[in-house]
Amino acid sequence: MDNLIAQCSERLDVFLSSQLGISRNQISNLIKSAAVRVNGAVQTKPGYKLSAGELVRIDYPAPAPQQISEQQLNFDVEILYEDEDLLVVNKPAGLTVHPAASVKEPTLVDWLKSRGYLLSTLGGELRAGIVHRLDKLTSGALLVAKNNAAHAALSAQLSDKSMGRIYLTLIDLPLKEPCVIERPIARNPANRLKMGIVPGGRSAKSAFYEILSGAELTELQNSAQKCDEILGAGDGTAAGKSVGADKISAADKILAANASASRISTEEKILGDAMDKISTGDANKISATNKIS
Repeated sequence: MDNLIAQCSERLDVFLSSQLGISRNQISNLIKSAAVRVNGAVQTKPGYKLSAGELVRIDYPAPAPQQISEQQLNFDVEILYEDEDLLVVNKPAGLTVHPAASVKEPTLVDWLKSRGYLLSTLGGELRAGIVHRLDKLTSGALLVAKNNAAHAALSAQLSDKSMGRIYLTLIDLPLKEPCVIERPIARNPANRLKMGIVPGGRSAKSAFYEILSGAELTELQNSAQKCDEILGAGDGTAAGKSVGADKISAADKILAANASASRISTEEKILGDAMDKISTGDANKISATNKIS
């Protein structure tokens, strides 16, 4: 529970967003869940106009009881880092981050609750602990807040761009040149299940840089194939016919090839090559760190 005093006349959602350091969208969900009182009365309108001196009380909703069976939650999620305030998990592809009306399978939030983690409640019951999200089919590091103070601080870092994110992807057409794309993103009005470039949407900026070219990727894949052949011959499998070799993804082959001590790791590629060379147009002197920010 938090008690705050309005210092001037302003919208309720704007006031809480600035005080708690989290997005207005999250604040709007909190207000609409009847968790906010103004001078003792529940206020469910994010646009309510506060007056100076009014008392705003926030009663954070308790997490909903677990509805998913133990059998459905019988899977593991790798914990990359943990302390008393937050978790960093390695979300696997195929796992949805938080429950929604259209989601029927277990989610990361369900899994965290089943393991007894205490989570922040700023995002409401369904998004307990979730500071940011990754699409269902995207894997990678994801921040989880254990308490509301950590949630507010991490959300503020995302908002002011002091925290950034780097994505790796395989594409079937080469990137012609490094570039930065800035467009307004919002829910696609023609398909509510998708996002799109929509006038008036939230400003989004992304920097794109090629880490591995087609030739380099082919070389790594060939090295991985040779490893498969050696391993296959070693266990009695015909050379070039190692079990499941044709099903190994390109990403797995990159990781396998990078295991060789004579090769530069993907991480070193990112930190060394990409972070030095990312640029757009004639802005070649702008550092990669600034570009990502």
